[in-house]
Amino acid sequence: MHEGMPGMGDHEEMCSMAMLFTWNYKNTCIVSSKWHIKTVHGMFLSCIAIAFISYLYEYLKFRINNFKIRNKLNRVALASSSDESQVSVSTGFTGINRKKNKEKHLKESMLYGLQIFYSFMLMLVFMTYNGWLMISVVVGAIVGHFQWSQLENSSLTSILTTEDEQEASMACH
Repeated sequence: MHEGMPGMGDHEEMCSMAMLFTWNYKNTCIVSSKWHIKTVHGMFLSCIAIAFISYLYEYLKFRINNFKIRNKLNRVALASSSDESQVSVSTGFTGINRKKNKEKHLKESMLYGLQIFYSFMLMLVFMTYNGWLMISVVVGAIVGHFQWSQLENSSLTSILTTEDEQEASMACH
């Protein structure tokens, strides 16, 4: 009846949306219908890509944290060298540096927004309920955390931030 219409009658190539945990690979779509897995080979390559994307998310968190540490170090250095008696070390806002601090705060906020977007995209991958993709997200996070947390722990992170500040995030991942 609908044989002449594109996309109609050919249910074999449509994305399937699993509502329960599955190990299926065929017709799995990741985030959109443009990333459509149809073969075992496609699932394997997608798992590698997802693991790498998850790894990059850990790198992004590392870079954002380093940016925040540098900003805090700059504020502390500025406060200690400033002649103004009412400089707040936690904010670092002085009459001279208010504009720079606003720009840095805006950049930090934009990076935070990027981190939230990235984490929600990984959450959507996880919500395919596909075991292979779930494992890929976790493996990428483990490898990324292992590599980047070593560098982060060797920096001044523990001195400058409390553990609550390091972990406080709306990020799903």
